[in-house]
Amino acid sequence: MIRRPPRSTLFPYTTLFRSAGYFCTKVGKIAAMTIGGSLLMIQVASHQGYIKVNWNKVNKHVAKAKKEIEKSASRKLPWILEEAEDFVKDNIFLATGFAGGFLLGMASS
Repeated sequence: MIRRPPRSTLFPYTTLFRSAGYFCTKVGKIAAMTIGGSLLMIQVASHQGYIKVNWNKVNKHVAKAKKEIEKSASRKLPWILEEAEDFVKDNIFLATGFAGGFLLGMASS
């Protein structure tokens, strides 16, 4: 028989993961601004003649990296999903606290 934690643990999990959701949203915004700003600066510098970017070579490397990531993900994804499903089944209070708190944190940022 599986021992379930008391319902009183739902609130701390929700609070903890609300903070995590808020933090991830802030970090995600900062990362998006940093990457977007870097790409914009590269485009401007290239247009002004400060740097020379071989876009054909860049596109080849991006396509190659994309294929490698897809190949790796197709092998690992079923295993990861299975492990996540087992974890959620075993820790339903943690999972609901995570989902609720994370969504509240993302909505409040």
